[in-house]
Amino acid sequence: MTPSKGLMTGANDMTISQFYQQHAALPYSRIPILNETDNSFSGFVHKDQTLAHEVNHRDELSLAEISGELHSLPLAIALPDFFEYFVQYREIIALVEAKDGPVQGKVTIKDII
Repeated sequence: MTPSKGLMTGANDMTISQFYQQHAALPYSRIPILNETDNSFSGFVHKDQTLAHEVNHRDELSLAEISGELHSLPLAIALPDFFEYFVQYREIIALVEAKDGPVQGKVTIKDII
């Protein structure tokens, strides 16, 4: 799991071009998208998807326009249950939330495997 303090995020209204200008050497492949008006997560983008749009001159699209759904799972969930969730729902990323609600971080299928 990547702790919330270590999360690399993109802004909802940021264009792909702006995102690459700020994060040229991107070490992460799955980037949660932050809705800055209410400080919540609205989805995620995959680095390969953003790069494909950049190469195809569609870099003025916002990250929100190309983002996928991002679900939250409770922090107390067992590791096998994380795996089952990813397989059952064909997901590759999820947020992890504490019982009282704040996001603790993100977990990906790569973390589980």
